[in-house]
Amino acid sequence: MSAAEFDRTIRLGLSAFSTRGCSIKPKSILFRAALGWLALTLAACGGAAAPTAVPTITPTPRSTPLPMSATAIPLGNEERPLRLAIVADEEAVSEAIATAETALLEQARLAVEFVPVETQADAIAALCASPGGTVTAAWLNGLGYAAAQALGCGDAALVAEHRTLSGLSATETINLVVAASSDSEAVSDLIGGSFCRISATDSDTWLIPSILLQANGVDPLNDLDSVEDYDDIASLLAAVASGDCDAAAIPQSALDEDESAASNLTTLASVDVVRAVLVYPQEVNLTTRDRMNQALTTIAIGVDSAEALQTLIGSGSLRPAEASDFESLDELLSQAGIDLEQFGTP
Repeated sequence: MSAAEFDRTIRLGLSAFSTRGCSIKPKSILFRAALGWLALTLAACGGAAAPTAVPTITPTPRSTPLPMSATAIPLGNEERPLRLAIVADEEAVSEAIATAETALLEQARLAVEFVPVETQADAIAALCASPGGTVTAAWLNGLGYAAAQALGCGDAALVAEHRTLSGLSATETINLVVAASSDSEAVSDLIGGSFCRISATDSDTWLIPSILLQANGVDPLNDLDSVEDYDDIASLLAAVASGDCDAAAIPQSALDEDESAASNLTTLASVDVVRAVLVYPQEVNLTTRDRMNQALTTIAIGVDSAEALQTLIGSGSLRPAEASDFESLDELLSQAGIDLEQFGTP
């Protein structure tokens, strides 16, 4: 449960009973969530006076020293490394992880443990579990960050930039395309047509375009005649251009690389989505965040460590996140009427 959800639960728990004078009226099963406060309320209300106990003489106990309070080991210490979840295949990135962890420790004296996970949902779950478990930051994509923010699980710190025809950019434009010869002039014209994607879990070719479709009045689950899976982006481009598929979603970077195929396509709608953003849970204080941000920026300059970051997050170029980076997707989610918080904490 996130900090925000915890606060809401407490507020609901407190509202589960009311006190007027010394009466207490349960209102819901959440009454049990407020037992601690209930006990304090009962004590404050008082009640019938209890009989005064007869004092007895007891031997004075020997004083015993209080146990020394343990000093919390700061995050980033070798005994308590900061965990950093990344969506990656563990075997494929093991060497890059070792290089990045060593660089962070040697150059910034910051112990970091990169934790490969299979999906964005896994990374979000680790991030959201920080309040009651192991503190874990995460590199998420734009949609993953939108979900984490809706759940109150973390704050954006750094974004990874990639090179485009117009320069460095933290976002990728996802285009909903049809063949140039298609009769479709608006997204709504795709109702009853076929759609092609790489897989049901692919962000660029299905999850993001599903939101684009819904924002424009097309239910991706019920209004399409068929949904076909293809092996890669090149196959999608060919299928749409040839008319085998009525529509597909293609990243702008893929269109830039294949201008010939792009010339045979028409874009009906698009959205800019952050490729990779570093998200910290509230349990990571500002000092540790600053150290981590500076350390990652520093190792991005080194040849080997920059190559390691490229392998781990898809880029070796980092900069502070800005609110404008997320505006395009946030507006699309709002237009589509999607509230990511309704899905609950992963």
